[in-house]
Amino acid sequence: MRGNIQSKIEERKYPIPCPLCVAGLDGNNEQKEVGTIPAWVVETIGISPELFNIYTEMQLAEHSITIECRGCSSTLLTRFFE
Repeated sequence: MRGNIQSKIEERKYPIPCPLCVAGLDGNNEQKEVGTIPAWVVETIGISPELFNIYTEMQLAEHSITIECRGCSSTLLTRFFE
């Protein structure tokens, strides 16, 4: 499980899909929704600090938008918090 999580973070994939759902271990050929690995698993599974920082950035990017100014061509990244 740790290796799968590490490789998905290195590939910059977020959210991380559940490897059991992806593999389809139930033997059923029907298309089902793929589950995701919850954040608490990533936080407790023991990945390196570097990978954890990348994971945190991917979490934050999910709630961000980029704003570009047409006048000066500057770019601003904003984050939404509920």
